Amino acid sequence: MTGSVFALQASGLSKSFANTPVLRSVDLTVECGEIRALLGSNGSGKSTFVRLITGTYEADEGSDIRLFGHSFGRSLTPVAARAAGVRTIHQEAPLVGHLSVADHFGISHGFPSGTLMGIRQRALNELTSEALGRIGSGVDPRTLARELSAGDRAHVALSLALADAEPGKALLVLDEATALLPASDANAILQKLRELAGDGLAVLFVTHRLREVTDYCDTLTVLRDGAVVLAGGARDFSHDEIVGGMVGGTGSAQLRNRQTRLRAQREQSARPL
Repeated sequence: MTGSVFALQASGLSKSFANTPVLRSVDLTVECGEIRALLGSNGSGKSTFVRLITGTYEADEGSDIRLFGHSFGRSLTPVAARAAGVRTIHQEAPLVGHLSVADHFGISHGFPSGTLMGIRQRALNELTSEALGRIGSGVDPRTLARELSAGDRAHVALSLALADAEPGKALLVLDEATALLPASDANAILQKLRELAGDGLAVLFVTHRLREVTDYCDTLTVLRDGAVVLAGGARDFSHDEIVGGMVGGTGSAQLRNRQTRLRAQREQSARPL
């Protein structure tokens, strides 16, 4: 971690729906060069927190969201969040099966100018290859999305998110993006993120895989019932302490049940379309 620049400073972040509190005065920071894990069981407030800092929801009075030193108060729009450097990858990459990887890059970041379609396509393929190469992916830009493995889809999603982002000026939000990946594919993605964090990328990583937290993250924040119950170094807490923070008590049986469901989902997603 650089220890000098905050990509995200969320202060007193709160959100209620129909007078029911979902997020309760949450303080959370992410420095440039830091990977912070955000954990919690279903209903803990993780998704609401992500939607607030990406501009999908508006926070309640008294909340403040600051991105790279600029305060947005409680009102942050998706356009403003992206302009400030926020990039998000969700659990399933929203790729269209009959479009190529290069097509997705063109749609997301613009197609090269030119009068001849063949020249424009070659230029787009080259730009896409460069973007994929920056995260260590060798995916052919001409590959159709439906032909990609789960790991390759994740690499493409990462490339799409970071293609126009500068590591020292970007906050990458991973919203359970590794949940449906085999461990080997998830580890490859997280190893690349560790390298990018070394160049200044800030990462907020929502996950339930405790091994990913202790192996790849610098810090963690655990939410329960919308409030912070644990925060600190990722290796300062045992797995039992983390699970206890998430669900109360040891929570081992509940964690095992969730891991079983995620394994079943991964097996389902790995089947050919």
